[in-house]
Amino acid sequence: MDVDLVTRLAAGSGRELLARLPPYRDVDAVAWSTRLRREGHDPELVAAVLSQARLRDRAGDRLGPWADRLLLTPDGLEQATRWPVALRHARRLAATGARRVWDLGCGIGVDALAMTEAGLAVTAVEADPVTAAVARANLTGRAGSEVLTARAEDLDLPRDTGGQAAWFDPARRAAPGAARHASGRARRLFRLEELSPSWDQVTATAARFPAAGAKLAPAFPRQRVPAGVLAEWVSVDGALLECALWWGSAAGQETGPRAVVARAGAWHVLTPDEDGVEDGDEDERAQDEALAAAAAATREARGPATTGDLGDWLYEPDGAVVQAGLMGTLARRLGARDPEPGAGYLIGDRATDSPFARRFAVLGEAPATGKRLRGWARERHVGELVLKKRGAPVDLDRLRQQVGTLRGGERAVVALTRLRGRTVALHLAPADGG
Repeated sequence: MDVDLVTRLAAGSGRELLARLPPYRDVDAVAWSTRLRREGHDPELVAAVLSQARLRDRAGDRLGPWADRLLLTPDGLEQATRWPVALRHARRLAATGARRVWDLGCGIGVDALAMTEAGLAVTAVEADPVTAAVARANLTGRAGSEVLTARAEDLDLPRDTGGQAAWFDPARRAAPGAARHASGRARRLFRLEELSPSWDQVTATAARFPAAGAKLAPAFPRQRVPAGVLAEWVSVDGALLECALWWGSAAGQETGPRAVVARAGAWHVLTPDEDGVEDGDEDERAQDEALAAAAAATREARGPATTGDLGDWLYEPDGAVVQAGLMGTLARRLGARDPEPGAGYLIGDRATDSPFARRFAVLGEAPATGKRLRGWARERHVGELVLKKRGAPVDLDRLRQQVGTLRGGERAVVALTRLRGRTVALHLAPADGG
């Protein structure tokens, strides 16, 4: 797709064709392509319209009510902020009193659109000409919005930033024209040094504005969070999506890590408590090492671990809690404990509901090897075996292959983790019945 084709999709015959199409189905695509070409429409435009229909069908979960209104690109959709999260970004920036936001790396414009919904004027900047054209089409009619085709690094930002804020969504995929996966998707970038704009550019520019924020990968390392910056690891319905960093008045009086979790349409925030240090702190690492040494020293005397060592309930903390290093805070809230340092699960003797963790009843112990686990599942007439793991040196794909096909009518959940120096497999029942 080129800039001219984006323009044709956004206006005139392209928009009319998009409005004509019914909800997208693969089985109907060829018939619609044939029909529209017979009507005399340009084949290139027809192909682009059908591609948009397919992308809009995929965009429903991510973009909600905007899925059928925006122009999309495959990479742009994959990298776009989910609509509820974009609104949360926009409202935090609006709460600072900023009137205009510089969206540096706007992609297809979803965050910028949310900012205009929050009453902010937006100068959106995108280096790729086609993506910038898509963003421009998506922001058409939004008062105070403009889209510049430029690299953030080359932009001449205002010296006086009063009443303004900066927002960054650095590209975490290779630029258009770079080598791609066999699927056609852009190659994902993992190192901070590969971001565009660069990490140094992000931090230097953020420091110039009264308020600033940045959307980074969910695996962003806690030790790289700058001093005085608020870091939020954000998940929606169990899917860890991003690490959002906030500077200046966008952070307010808050600094350090937080887990932000959306469940059933409501936002929940977990902050470090005052009862102890958090995961990743030097004191806690020393404590973990001492606990591990103590466990190793007493393991032989205490004998093999049993299911009774685990308690009645196993908690699976949300990925946002894990990445934010707030396992200790959550454990104290739940009255739970680690089965072993670094296990990734929490165990407890009482049932406590929390938006920050899924709760499972511990039914017993299952075999941890493929052949024995297959026999265990067949004895219980299991047809659907859900395997989970945290902290255990187990290849789940290989274990699934070893178990093979099961034909029973029952469903079972088995989680593999570490307990007192050995790998255990626990038969679980979800507290929510799911």
